[in-house]
Amino acid sequence: MRQERRVYLEAAILVYSLCCCIMANYRLGDVIDDHCIKCRRVTNHAIVSIIEGEAAKVRCRTCYHDHDFRHGQAPPSKKELKKAAEAMEAAAHASGGTGTAGS
Repeated sequence: MRQERRVYLEAAILVYSLCCCIMANYRLGDVIDDHCIKCRRVTNHAIVSIIEGEAAKVRCRTCYHDHDFRHGQAPPSKKELKKAAEAMEAAAHASGGTGTAGS
């Protein structure tokens, strides 16, 4: 009986912790980590705007720059964008055949 109660309690704690992680109730002014485009690194940010329960705009607490919430993802560099554009162009030429250059 005591073992069953302990297992039930552990399961309840696990479910509660998962629900708290999934359903993060953000409030204005809460501090979260995000990638700052001015500092060029992940720093603490304060939530400035919330849309549908998700942070929409944040303010870096290091440089005070406001930007959209990026979920900690750094924007692609110019070098990465150039490589992606070249790869798309090469794929277009490969699938287009030889009719585009000689005509």
